[in-house]
Amino acid sequence: VQGVIAKGGGVLTDRLERGAKWTEARVAAAGGEGKAARTEFTVLERFRGHTLVEARPLTGRFHQLRIQFQQHGHPLAYDPIYNPGASFLLARVPLHASQLGLLHPATRRPLEIGCPWPDDFSRAVGALRK
Repeated sequence: VQGVIAKGGGVLTDRLERGAKWTEARVAAAGGEGKAARTEFTVLERFRGHTLVEARPLTGRFHQLRIQFQQHGHPLAYDPIYNPGASFLLARVPLHASQLGLLHPATRRPLEIGCPWPDDFSRAVGALRK
């Protein structure tokens, strides 16, 4: 995300609603009809002007992470919808699902699926570390 988050982590709780365009959403106005959204996050690493966070969305709202971090002053480093004009080391939204948990559809047992960072994401983090 853009900016340096001082705290080591936290919980973002905002009510979200769809925007005027079908491709956008926003934080609901006070008293609005938005749906509850909850995200826990942990700061993994701080850089000059950016913070690497692990975000764990506990709800599944449209553009949840993108909107919540933007609302709290730390938009994604590159996001053409919620942070227009920002330039970053990646020319794509810098999100990666490194781990997913679900119930196996046949056995109904918990299933954890992991995936390492893509090469472009790893290169971007490496450049930030320099």
